[in-house]
Amino acid sequence: MTKTVVPADVRPLVPYWPKQQSNGNYNYGPRFTRYAMPWFETFWFEHKRYPLAAEIMKRFGCTLEQVQQLNKHKFFLSCLESRGIALPGQEEYILTDRQVAAISLITNFQIVEPTHVKLAALGITPEELNGWYQNPYFSKALNERADSILGNLRPDATASLAKEIKKGNFPAIKFYFEITGQAQTQESVNVKQAMQILIEAVQKHVKDPDTLQKIAGEVQSLRSIQGL
Repeated sequence: MTKTVVPADVRPLVPYWPKQQSNGNYNYGPRFTRYAMPWFETFWFEHKRYPLAAEIMKRFGCTLEQVQQLNKHKFFLSCLESRGIALPGQEEYILTDRQVAAISLITNFQIVEPTHVKLAALGITPEELNGWYQNPYFSKALNERADSILGNLRPDATASLAKEIKKGNFPAIKFYFEITGQAQTQESVNVKQAMQILIEAVQKHVKDPDTLQKIAGEVQSLRSIQGL
């Protein structure tokens, strides 16, 4: 008789489901959470959303009533929240007040401390922030705010560059001439040298004044066109 082996990825993750208490509720405390939370966290990072009731039922072999109670259990919800996982029934595109505050702090470039130091003032941990990064709506809002702030930094960047130029900072001076198109590239230098050699060769071998005058005019026209 052949024994059927159930694949590991569809077996219930935990060998038990909390027993129903006298009040009809289930104890979804630390013991259950230690076993179950890794799966919920992995699901969030892979699918960018909270699992459906049917998906939880299939994974843990529980009933719809048990899932509904789990999704309301305060301790379980606090564990989800501390990991930055969207709570059951919460729309991912509606950012929480803490997420909005985090975006404001992260994009405050006047504060030079690392991101985790900035967010510590709000009680936001790196683990929670990493969870938020999986929310495409949070990431989109963060990137849009950062792009907007960076666009406003142009006056500061220009002023800083001017300050360095006045100090005689050679890299700053070189950068200024490059972005304004006033710097001579090696290619333009080579072209100038080649033209000078050509002029000297013409002057050496062409003796007719009229011809020399015509050649000089052509060269000057080319120099004007090329900006040399």
